[in-house]
Amino acid sequence: MIPHPLALAAQGIPERTARRWQAAGRMPEPWRRYLAVALHGDLGTAWPDWSGWKLDAGALYSPDGWRFTRGELCALPFEYQRAAALAEELRAVGLARAGPAPAAAAAAGPAAACWLPGGGTSRERGCGAGTSVVLP
Repeated sequence: MIPHPLALAAQGIPERTARRWQAAGRMPEPWRRYLAVALHGDLGTAWPDWSGWKLDAGALYSPDGWRFTRGELCALPFEYQRAAALAEELRAVGLARAGPAPAAAAAAGPAAACWLPGGGTSRERGCGAGTSVVLP
């Protein structure tokens, strides 16, 4: 369904173009995707791989309810670099296992458990939520 021409005009589409799309009963695919996100905030309506992800009030929300701001998303590459550098330092002094943390600990989320040197997670070693590890 094509939105009313005035709704399309509010999104920057000329009213004449909107009326032409309405008369034809279709609109170009890129515009359909853009409008699905702009009007509803649901990225899955435009790209199925993003099903459940939403944009709202300048933030991105995961299907699990995690909220990400633009700044947090921009910081991700630096956080990955920092984590890789720390892992390399730990490996150099023999304190870390090679490879990623177990899937169960990773799936639990960053606040739930920490992967500890020598194996295991903070949760497996009896450390409750709220336990933090301070890194240099």
